[in-house]
Amino acid sequence: MTFQMTREDFLIKSGYTKKDWEQSTLDWDQFVGIANQHEKMRSTLVLYGGTIANRIQAFGGVHSVRWRIKDTFAVLKKILRKNLEVKPKDKWQTITPENYRSVFSDLIGVRALHLLKEECIEVDKQIRDTWNVDDTTIFKRHGDLEISEIIERGATEEIHSAGYRSIHYGISYQPEKEPILVEIQVRTIFQEGWSEIDHRVKYPDFSNNEILKYFLNVFNGLSGTADEMGSFVILLDNLIKQQSASLIESELAISVRDAEVEKLQFEINKLRSDGRAPNDSIDSLQTSVNKIKDRNTSFKNSTWINSILTPNIHNLNLAAEQARSIMSGLSIDPGFTEAMRNQNAAYANAIKQSNFPNPAILEAIQNLTRPNAAMQDAIKGISLPMTSISAVISQEVRDSSQRDALEMNKKSTSLPSSTSIDNENPPVLQMNEDNNSLKSNENTEELDNEK
Repeated sequence: MTFQMTREDFLIKSGYTKKDWEQSTLDWDQFVGIANQHEKMRSTLVLYGGTIANRIQAFGGVHSVRWRIKDTFAVLKKILRKNLEVKPKDKWQTITPENYRSVFSDLIGVRALHLLKEECIEVDKQIRDTWNVDDTTIFKRHGDLEISEIIERGATEEIHSAGYRSIHYGISYQPEKEPILVEIQVRTIFQEGWSEIDHRVKYPDFSNNEILKYFLNVFNGLSGTADEMGSFVILLDNLIKQQSASLIESELAISVRDAEVEKLQFEINKLRSDGRAPNDSIDSLQTSVNKIKDRNTSFKNSTWINSILTPNIHNLNLAAEQARSIMSGLSIDPGFTEAMRNQNAAYANAIKQSNFPNPAILEAIQNLTRPNAAMQDAIKGISLPMTSISAVISQEVRDSSQRDALEMNKKSTSLPSSTSIDNENPPVLQMNEDNNSLKSNENTEELDNEK
């Protein structure tokens, strides 16, 4: 398949002008050559993308994997955009059909999602054990703690103004002679949810609406808190399981000791009944056994054993304190508190405008409330007694029982109804079945790490 779009059509679709094209100093024939070369490579890239995605899916800690191959139009649009930067890099100015694969770092994009934020450390190690990592960038927002384990392995941190959170890896994949640069993104499911909604709202129109930006920032803070709560729930679950295991182990040890004491008591009783041992020796043994029994009773009632046999209140209090700290995390995050503290002028104005009377709505309400002559005649006719009905009623209703029955007939009741729906949604499909692709994310487009 060859690239059929004209330069004019490409500029219109991509949102650029003829002046932008001239400023880029790109050659159209070279441009089309890159497009045609990428079209020929797509089937091979799909094969490699699927292989990498399947490999990552087998990693410990990975919940699901998505991937995509960059489409031809996106390749061309990125080349033009890079050449329109204030100081374009040499590699974008000298790009050709022969070297374009070494210029793009994300022709293949793979995204690995994990459930708990701490699992990124395990995923990071497996990526490094499997491939040679050229660079790693941790995108974070103000207030996020640094991931020291990954930084010690060579990663760099970057504060993102929009609150984007993700770890990007650039790897060189070489199944053939010429290597292919691949971008692997690692993030939590909550980070992915925020990113997808942010992408849908902002792109492709690059919305700068202040109201949307405000609530996306609030949503970003909530997604970060959700990650903290997820980790806390798992920590609390492990604590409860440890307490349960200690309880079972302690109860078992006490049962074994009780059984041994009872066995010893049985032997003493047997010696006493047989009369084969001196009474003073038997009494001495009985005294020792009684002391063991007393110690067992004291042991069961001790504060120490009760701390094992009952939930560890101190640890649970620490867990509760951590929960309160997490729940207050939104107010601790400087970026989030600033967003919540500042009044959004556009949002306030929108609310104010919504309170103004709408002329069209007022007119519609007035039309509804105006007297309708035809309706009034109909109501008047309904309220007038019909001669035939009056005659039948006066003839048939002759005694009190019939009048009572008629009165009861006027009363009516309605039965309440309820509907219960129980929808159990199946897990989200990991891959797009149409083209095994990951939605093209302009967030990623704006976060290129090409050197």
